[in-house]
Amino acid sequence: MTTNPPTRDQSSQLFPNTSWSLIRQSQDIANPAAVQALDQLARSYWRPLYACVRSMGHSHQDAEDAVQRMFEQLVSRDSLRAVLPGETRFRTFLITCLRNSMASEHRARTCQKRGGGEEMTSLGPEELDEFGEENPLLPEATLDREWALEIFSRALSRLEVDTVQRGRQAVFDEALPVLRGEQPEGGYAGLAVRLHMTEGGARKTVFDLRARLGVLLRQEVAATVVDPAEADHEMRYLLSLL
Repeated sequence: MTTNPPTRDQSSQLFPNTSWSLIRQSQDIANPAAVQALDQLARSYWRPLYACVRSMGHSHQDAEDAVQRMFEQLVSRDSLRAVLPGETRFRTFLITCLRNSMASEHRARTCQKRGGGEEMTSLGPEELDEFGEENPLLPEATLDREWALEIFSRALSRLEVDTVQRGRQAVFDEALPVLRGEQPEGGYAGLAVRLHMTEGGARKTVFDLRARLGVLLRQEVAATVVDPAEADHEMRYLLSLL
């Protein structure tokens, strides 16, 4: 399986499926639909995992290779069968697989440098530090933050599609910095001038877009949990990372 970073169009194709429905489909590798499901999962989680590896100090090419290798191992070892809804976060499962894959690759390269043949039974402090074990911010926090940004990006893309379909591309473009947490250039008075509205109308427009964005964001978060009751907690946690 060859996986490249998803484009915006490719990411939008993930919206009809939840993460757990894709996981269930991908667990039966004998089913042709499993390959497509796994490919969608890989595209969904590629950027957060790539960011994790990069945050450990690895190069762009090494990070791409590490993520690619991990997903290939998921297929060859049929590891996804071990994932049970409700028992673990899929992000936790993936970061564990990534750690194991990178550690295994590191051991293999070390053996080659030493002449091959011998196995290293464990990693020492220096090797562990290379993979971020000693840093409490890496890689779990990096993965969670990148995943939060990915979820926000998906919801924002959906909002753009909704707004453009209603013939309001200019409105979305002007409101985009505000939706990302910035102040509008020239304040709301300046925004109102650019949108040919009153200042009150500009504020209401932004309020409505924010409200719609919140709905879409919650839908994206809900798609990643098994129990709907977890959605509120997960959303609060991910929003705290943005």
